[in-house]
Amino acid sequence: MKKINIIFDVASKYLDNGKYKKALKLFLKIEKKYAENVAFDIAYTYAKLAYVSGKEYKQKEIKWYKVAIKNGSCDANTNLAICYQDIKKLKKAKKYFKKAIKCGDNDASLDLALIYLTEFKIEKAKKYLNIVLAGIPYETVTEYSRTYAKKLLKRIVSIEKKKTENKE
Repeated sequence: MKKINIIFDVASKYLDNGKYKKALKLFLKIEKKYAENVAFDIAYTYAKLAYVSGKEYKQKEIKWYKVAIKNGSCDANTNLAICYQDIKKLKKAKKYFKKAIKCGDNDASLDLALIYLTEFKIEKAKKYLNIVLAGIPYETVTEYSRTYAKKLLKRIVSIEKKKTENKE
């Protein structure tokens, strides 16, 4: 187990320093014995590798985020949802954003609200924007998400008010 921890630490340092191929190689080396702890790191490394190389690793990311979720990673729900959102599988994206919210990631509520807005499901969008606003700043939600959610809700209320005025 000590050797695995050393390999994990070295792989993590490679990841932190942008040496993604080296990190991935080491994470995959210990994956069979340490899968519950490295699945998220493997998926995340594929995401970073895709970003810097321009190559597509989305299916590998999805595979490893699912393994991470199976092994109890709540954070993997958000990342998996983003993967599905990137490939336009919005039904699956919404499913995993909702799971992330249940894990306490109120920032995921903003992503979910934005999907609902693109689908013109305004009431659902408002529900999730309010979840963002109910989050604890710097703990369950970022200040960016809170500010953006406030702006979106303000716009929605303004548009709804104008529609009501025009009907009268």
